[in-house]
Amino acid sequence: MEQIANVPPSAPTNPAQRTYLRRETVVSAAINAVLSAVFTLLAFGGEMSIGWRALAFDALPQSFAIALMGSLVPALLARRAIGAGRLPGGGRHLATGAIVQAALRNALLAAVIGTALWAAALVVAGVETIAFDIVMAVKIAYGAVLGAIVTRMVLTRLLSAPADPARRA
Repeated sequence: MEQIANVPPSAPTNPAQRTYLRRETVVSAAINAVLSAVFTLLAFGGEMSIGWRALAFDALPQSFAIALMGSLVPALLARRAIGAGRLPGGGRHLATGAIVQAALRNALLAAVIGTALWAAALVVAGVETIAFDIVMAVKIAYGAVLGAIVTRMVLTRLLSAPADPARRA
């Protein structure tokens, strides 16, 4: 079975694929924004302000979870839609294991990069603490943007996969 990482990324040209990609990217952004709000409330609710170290540390699980679910769920749903003939594309032959491996790679990469970016931004900004309402707004925006980026990246690769893995160049 072909690895999803070996599929060259190219923007879908089929109108149905472009519509699907736009819709799923927006859905992922919305879901990840809501989940980010819920988990921010659970982690920091009741605190007036949050220290930068706590925010940087919290970026690790947030980035990992968003990238994992923003990769895994849309890819599996798209593969099912392709296999059922509801969506044109060649990604139906991708094994579940390949999709899970790609999602885990994305999640680990996002966790490392996301945490480093959060820590760097907070250090450069020179803030010791940030008010809860600002933290909530930034965490929601971060969740939405990261979810949209990861989902779009994964679905673009999946929709670009050749219909028959034997035809790969």
